[in-house]
Amino acid sequence: MIDAIIFDMDGTLVDTEAVIATCIADWLDGRGYKMNQEQSQFVIGRAWSDIWNKLAVELDIPFG
Repeated sequence: MIDAIIFDMDGTLVDTEAVIATCIADWLDGRGYKMNQEQSQFVIGRAWSDIWNKLAVELDIPFG
């Protein structure tokens, strides 16, 4: 019998959003793109599609 279920929305058990923002910035940096502070803050709490759409346009990242 199950007594409890925990759904780990980021921040419930471990807050990884800042780490993810840093990882994205490092990945982009390795490819010649620099995220600014506003873009780094935008990453936190957003869907991946929203993050990619914003960064691709603002950093002029080619598709494909």
